[in-house]
Amino acid sequence: MDNITLKNTTYNLLPKVSVIIPTYNRNKLVLDAIDSVLEQAFQNFEIIIVDDGSTDNTKTHIDSYQKKDTRIKYIFQENQGVSIARNTGLEAAQGEYIAFLDSDDRFLIDKLERQVFILENHHDIGLIYSKILVENTITKELGSWGHAFSGALEKTEMHQKIYKRHLFFYIGTTLIRKEVIGNIKFDPRMKTGEDFLFYLLLSKKAKFYGIDEPLSLVRREHESIIQKQKSKKFDEAIAYSILKKEYNLLTNIEFLKGLSYHYLYFAKDYYEDGMYLKYSPCLIKCFLFNPFNPYLYKHILGDLILKK
Repeated sequence: MDNITLKNTTYNLLPKVSVIIPTYNRNKLVLDAIDSVLEQAFQNFEIIIVDDGSTDNTKTHIDSYQKKDTRIKYIFQENQGVSIARNTGLEAAQGEYIAFLDSDDRFLIDKLERQVFILENHHDIGLIYSKILVENTITKELGSWGHAFSGALEKTEMHQKIYKRHLFFYIGTTLIRKEVIGNIKFDPRMKTGEDFLFYLLLSKKAKFYGIDEPLSLVRREHESIIQKQKSKKFDEAIAYSILKKEYNLLTNIEFLKGLSYHYLYFAKDYYEDGMYLKYSPCLIKCFLFNPFNPYLYKHILGDLILKK
């Protein structure tokens, strides 16, 4: 196979990592996202920009970058949403490993290097994730967010943690073996929370590995990322129905338990934020779907009684 040389390092023509960046009308922010990949300590990658029907001059900006670096690929499609855009990127990807990056976010400089090293040395690991840095675009304050169990978790254990809503991580922190993804796609019926179903399906196929520190940066205005995630609760509930009806991965009891875990997850968030009008309905749904949910009573005892 022919070789190419970039930054004094020789690589095969096929990249090790494919970084998929869906974008829509973010002609300036997407360049910063691209720069964060180009600045990586690990350099054997391709960048796939999937333009989901932008009406600004995104293409013009990307064209100028492509002239400087042939590793950047540009795909335009009619506006169909982020799930279809990521799926388009997956179909075009040539890398052994897949990374996702939203066009308003950034990779920290050693993100790919650290994660590639783990996958190269632990062939039983299918996906790596980490915490994130959250930047308030108004105040420029930084904070860390995310759940990470440092090290590897077996498939069954990881699936249960995601299913029970005991673990969440941001799609922009992941590095995934392409062979593990296989024919799994992001479901376009889920307008938000599409990554939740994606993780549940992947966790049936491979071990996950957590890095308990930030490797990516996410920008948010006014609201925290946790508040942002709360808007996803109804689409994420659909994920349990899809797992049961289309993949036959949940029994009727597991389906009801999943919904109970789901509503408790958001009830606790609403309670912590003092949003009691939204808290109470979620808590009631948690009880109705599974009156024997042990985490419900742990919440009532620990958060509502003992803390007072």
